[in-house]
Amino acid sequence: DDQDGGGDQKRRRAQRCLKGLRRPLEAAEQCRRRMQLRTQRGDRIDRLADGSIGIVDYKTGKARSQEDADESLQLSIYAMAAQQKWGYRVGELAFHNLEGNVAVVSKRAEFQLEEARERVRAVARGIAEGNFKPKPDFHCTFCAFRGLCPAREKQAPNIAIKVAADAGNSRG
Repeated sequence: DDQDGGGDQKRRRAQRCLKGLRRPLEAAEQCRRRMQLRTQRGDRIDRLADGSIGIVDYKTGKARSQEDADESLQLSIYAMAAQQKWGYRVGELAFHNLEGNVAVVSKRAEFQLEEARERVRAVARGIAEGNFKPKPDFHCTFCAFRGLCPAREKQAPNIAIKVAADAGNSRG
């Protein structure tokens, strides 16, 4: 009986998937199909010489800097997912800027991952408590939650407030 919801089986599948990984684009696509990771996923996962893994996220738009990579919550979440879902030790995280074909490599210490976990928890608590101010932009088109988003709700006019205000104005 697997108490972690199939975690051992998923970990074994991921290990088979990552074994001998050096054809990164083909292997990443295979892994993605096999693992069907529904949370966060990088574009490529490599096994590094020391046995840890490297996670690469390809960037097609504006080139990301070293500072962007070092401070990226996205890369931290990828690292946490690889550790928690598959039990992997993450050695490197990278943004690979396709414009210029330049990789920006970063690492995370455990305290940095804990800080990222707390950021995610704080945001989740805020959303659960209704303290969530959406910032509509072009990403909304692709958002899985757009049907639930308060930014898309149509505000019904509050007639009771308007009637009371009108009544107050007609007295004076």
